[in-house]
Amino acid sequence: MSAPPISTEIIPILEDNYAYLVTYTPGYAFLVDPADPPLVLEFLQSLPTPPVITHILTTHKHWDHAGGNKKIVEALTPTQPSNPISVVCGALESHATTTLPCSDNDAIALGPHSVTCMHTPAHTNGHMCYYVGTAEPPVVFTGDCMFKGGCGKFFEVREGGRAASCGRGETVGGEVEGRGGWSRVVGDDAEVGGEALVAKVREAKDKGLHNK
Repeated sequence: MSAPPISTEIIPILEDNYAYLVTYTPGYAFLVDPADPPLVLEFLQSLPTPPVITHILTTHKHWDHAGGNKKIVEALTPTQPSNPISVVCGALESHATTTLPCSDNDAIALGPHSVTCMHTPAHTNGHMCYYVGTAEPPVVFTGDCMFKGGCGKFFEVREGGRAASCGRGETVGGEVEGRGGWSRVVGDDAEVGGEALVAKVREAKDKGLHNK
């Protein structure tokens, strides 16, 4: 029997970033890169029944991805005292709020689903993507590793890092739904493709936004 479907909701934050709320079983969810606490908390409070947040998955250390973790945890902990929030981040760049450092191929059990941590260095040495292979279709949260029409700048490239990141995606196989951490110019329509995608990529390049 296959696992029940997950529900992924996009939360536009800051000027051009995305956070995600992912409900993996009724009433329980995790957040990905909730770097703008006021907007993320407002979004959660707008839901008819806000879910219990069990995990925050942090793709990398930059403030526009990891900078909201502390305030999110402080705000939500009093509302769910029996359900502490695990803050996940790559072990190579864990920060003060990290409670669950992860390494390549680590698996995080979330109800009937499993999240695989994928080390994808180049944007930062400890950058992680998070792959939910039990979802239908499978989905991967890529942070600033890649997004439609571009990828993150290679700030911390070590020898073989870029090739390792590109090759890491090949290990997934099949059709996978990608959820990047940026940007509204390229990614407003999660299903955009074909000529529409080409037009958005050109627009992003014209504005200098294709390689953040």
